[in-house]
Amino acid sequence: MRFPRPTLHLLGFTGPKAEAEEIKQRLAAFLREDLKLELSHDKTPITHARTRAARFLGYEINVRHNSSKATRGRRAVNGGIGLRVPLDVVKAKCVPYLARGKPERQAALINSDDHTIVATFGAIYRGIVQYYLLAGDVHRLHRLHWVMSTSMLKTLAGKHRSTVSKMAAKHKAKIETPHGLRTCFEARIERDGRKPLS
Repeated sequence: MRFPRPTLHLLGFTGPKAEAEEIKQRLAAFLREDLKLELSHDKTPITHARTRAARFLGYEINVRHNSSKATRGRRAVNGGIGLRVPLDVVKAKCVPYLARGKPERQAALINSDDHTIVATFGAIYRGIVQYYLLAGDVHRLHRLHWVMSTSMLKTLAGKHRSTVSKMAAKHKAKIETPHGLRTCFEARIERDGRKPLS
């Protein structure tokens, strides 16, 4: 037997809360009577976007308000929809790399080569950042960057029985990007007659 997949929708509405409640009841009736589906009332909250953010697909969505920011003499930010990175998401993403509140090495990677360790941490962090690039406050992921970088360096230090500062000096590199020169961590594998793997 096949069950329908749950779908996610976000509806925006301008008006009084009573009218929003009525729309929600009519929508629930349509789903129940015409489509034979049930609307989950626990997962279908009505949120005032100016005072509280709605959660959708891992983002916080709210109506922006900033009386001090003016563009061309107008408060262009006010009333616009904003996406934010939830703080609890940042905390949850940091948890696998922490022990007793401090960044810790990853025992599962300690026997891997340097390139694999650096590439694994880089791929995970890049995936998280790319998902949240639509947010206006992607800088909130700076804490995750620090935690993951420190955990990576501790993993490398544990592998080589060295120190975090020595591993940072060994793997720190400056690379050219479309946005200018950037500092990062890199582990290169030299290959005969071919471009190094980094």
